[in-house]
Amino acid sequence: MIISNIAKRTLLSAPLQARFSVAGESSFLQMVSEYFDKAGEAAGIPKDRLNFLKSPDFSLKFNIPFKTGTSRSR
Repeated sequence: MIISNIAKRTLLSAPLQARFSVAGESSFLQMVSEYFDKAGEAAGIPKDRLNFLKSPDFSLKFNIPFKTGTSRSR
């Protein structure tokens, strides 16, 4: 019990070490676009065709509900 209390205080008071964005670096989507351009160039795909492939006509967004725990049947 004492050890768990110490662990909780230590973990909660410690600063978050991982950073998800760094100043001066490209965002994730920008990096994907850059690599897409590099791959298209390596594959010999013309720039106008590559831009057509990169811009979809439609996009779909959906959520999947997630439930935790066990279900009880009656």
